[in-house]
Amino acid sequence: MKFSYKIKNSYEQRTQQSFNLIEKHGQMIPVIIELVLKMRYHKEIPNKLQQFQKMMVRETISVQELFNILKQQYSPYMTPQDGIFIFVGGNKLLTNSFSKSFKEVYQQNKDSDGWLYLEVRSKDHSG
Repeated sequence: MKFSYKIKNSYEQRTQQSFNLIEKHGQMIPVIIELVLKMRYHKEIPNKLQQFQKMMVRETISVQELFNILKQQYSPYMTPQDGIFIFVGGNKLLTNSFSKSFKEVYQQNKDSDGWLYLEVRSKDHSG
């Protein structure tokens, strides 16, 4: 997947911004989250959630905690049959890493520009 944040910003801009954020917020991890919709939703999802979001995530947070935060954030726009799936870099499913700290995930998967790119996909899982 080509993340829209990478398309809209040069490598130098992205690198400088992540470096500045890491320097300013030492115990936080710079994350770009993009939402991919594959669901029928009750309400229209605001544009700010449909494109990309920049987040600073505590490095001590677990993957499970981040999953719960994102699920809570997107749940008003989902039906009970919709589930969310988090992918690192657009291709590696993150749910098999629930017990890991986010720092571990960042160290293993960060992009060369210093950002960790996550894709949140939603899908009807009612079979």
